Amino acid sequence: AQLLIQAFEPSSPFIKAVIDNDYDAFVDSELVQRKKNNWPPHTQSIHLLYRPNPRVPAGDQRSSINEVIGYFSSPAKDQRCSLLLHRPMHGKNQLSVYEVIIRVAQGAGQDETPASLREYLQHLPNDWIVDAEPLFF
Repeated sequence: AQLLIQAFEPSSPFIKAVIDNDYDAFVDSELVQRKKNNWPPHTQSIHLLYRPNPRVPAGDQRSSINEVIGYFSSPAKDQRCSLLLHRPMHGKNQLSVYEVIIRVAQGAGQDETPASLREYLQHLPNDWIVDAEPLFF
């Protein structure tokens, strides 16, 4: 059997480990990159999805989205939290889902979601879906 791998950087340690079937080298390389780029397991990612009730006026929908983005963009929030991404995901004719991804830095003795963030997320309106790693939430 043959495997074709298309890569932007064919000389990367990741590609070499895959070609050599070297699981340990792959994991080591991946963990180095994840730490460098602040990705799990060195951070926690929380994925928020807004699925608006079609009976809610568009202005109120936008207000709910702006409030969440504002909270995570605010310097007053817990400094371990950062807004990684927010974007609309459109359906056929209208906004069907809005996506927000939050990154929470993990540090020594800080292996759980900050209490202020947990409380904020627990009080989001029902139109918001919170997808967080249960270990940390």
